[in-house]
Amino acid sequence: RYSQEWVGVFNEGIELFQPDGEVKLLKHDPNDINSLANNVVEKIFEDASGNIWFGTISGLSVYRPNMQKFKKIGAYKGNINGLQDDNIYHAYQDSREDIWFCTYNGGIAKLDNRTKKIINYNKANSKGLISNSTRVLLEEKPGFYWVGTGNNGLYLFNEKNKEFNRVMTDIHPIIYIKDLKKTDDNTLWVGCGNGLFVYNIEKKESRKFDDDRLTGIYQIEYLEKENKLLIASFNSGLLVFDLEKNMVENQFVHNDSDSLSLSNNSVMCITKLSKDIYCLGTFGGGFSVFDYQKRIFVNYGIKDGLSNEAIYGILKEENAVWLSSNKGLSRYDLSNNSVKNYDINAQVQSLEFNEGAFLKSKDGTMYFGGINGVNYFNPKNLKQNNYAPKVEIYKIKIFEEDYPYISNLTRDNPLKLTYKQNFVGFEFVAINFSNPEKCLYKYKLEGVDKDWVYTTKSRYAKYINLSPGVYTFYVKAANEDGVWTKEAQFIKIEISAPFWRELWFLLLVGLLLAGIVTFAIIQRAKR
Repeated sequence: RYSQEWVGVFNEGIELFQPDGEVKLLKHDPNDINSLANNVVEKIFEDASGNIWFGTISGLSVYRPNMQKFKKIGAYKGNINGLQDDNIYHAYQDSREDIWFCTYNGGIAKLDNRTKKIINYNKANSKGLISNSTRVLLEEKPGFYWVGTGNNGLYLFNEKNKEFNRVMTDIHPIIYIKDLKKTDDNTLWVGCGNGLFVYNIEKKESRKFDDDRLTGIYQIEYLEKENKLLIASFNSGLLVFDLEKNMVENQFVHNDSDSLSLSNNSVMCITKLSKDIYCLGTFGGGFSVFDYQKRIFVNYGIKDGLSNEAIYGILKEENAVWLSSNKGLSRYDLSNNSVKNYDINAQVQSLEFNEGAFLKSKDGTMYFGGINGVNYFNPKNLKQNNYAPKVEIYKIKIFEEDYPYISNLTRDNPLKLTYKQNFVGFEFVAINFSNPEKCLYKYKLEGVDKDWVYTTKSRYAKYINLSPGVYTFYVKAANEDGVWTKEAQFIKIEISAPFWRELWFLLLVGLLLAGIVTFAIIQRAKR
């Protein structure tokens, strides 16, 4: 179904022949738990849902194409041409469309746009860098980049010479540089854990602003027309900094009595959605959509379907936003308030992502970095799993006791119960090997439920005190992309009435009463 051919090569793994003629060799990698179990492949099988199973001498491996949502860039032991550290704290695209990554302890890395290879710059191969702990990168001009570090200040990096030159040495300390923004007057604004700094590039002069609110800075957004900065602070909410007055003009914080206030005072990221509309990610409060002119916030969190409320990065996709958090990635559609969450099953690098590590490149590719590498994807190319899983009702319970003859039940042979057996339960499951944990179910008992009952966690439906009558239990299942089975699985139930409510008994009672009355009338007439 994927126009691919899989060929097992003895002791060499698998050759995958792509429709475009490309041939890939897939082998066991002892450093990658997601690689083939063994290079000796004896059987290859495709199941109904499109999964490819490989029988090797070390056990089964399965390739789930419907779950391959996101690609990954990571650090692999012994690979000098890959990332030197999996812990990613920043992603940036320069004017040559190269992608740069800052790492926790591996220096900086460039993904070359032309060769698609990774080039690393760190203490081992470059001059001047004291620590490999880097946090943010910003292009000054082609070949020259500002690099903010975790604990050793700010550098200007000359890529051609592989040389890091430290600047702002007149101010100490500068701790955890989280963001860099350059304004039109050739001034560099430096957001740090311990304050807001400004660096005059021409004069090579530095200054720190003495304001306790300007701490724990995670991101700076330059409002060019207003000549202001929007500042995300982990300690002080959202700040508006006036560049003419060089002071905080406004501060937005959470207010328990105001539903239109900021959701949480720990703001970690800012993304512009449209004119005067910004999306803010918070640590513990989900995300907020901020109207800059109206000064109001609309807040979204777990109550709206998000899997987590620690939002590290936000990227815009038309009417939706993509969010990185402590439980994977989420896509929230702002037009209809629907959400889809992606976890380990969708091949995210880890459930935990990092602040600052999010980027939408010029071609629409999105990058999210975390503690185990970088996920990248183009939302337009994400494929939906169109396989609708088959659902089975595999167990019936009568007063919590298993009914043993479920296999005998058919359309013409319903489940027949007495009026005393009016506590009935049904257990069901979707046959889906792609992502069974994400299956959605809906069921109803015709004659009791007016609408479908939806569930994700529970696969058990129970009904108590059912009145005598005829019922039909229906159940359907959907896969992780919301594709439902067309036909419901069902079981018909007939609960008999007690004998005193049967027609024959009522007729008999009626005849008996009529006889008694007739007899009484005749006896009275004889008198």
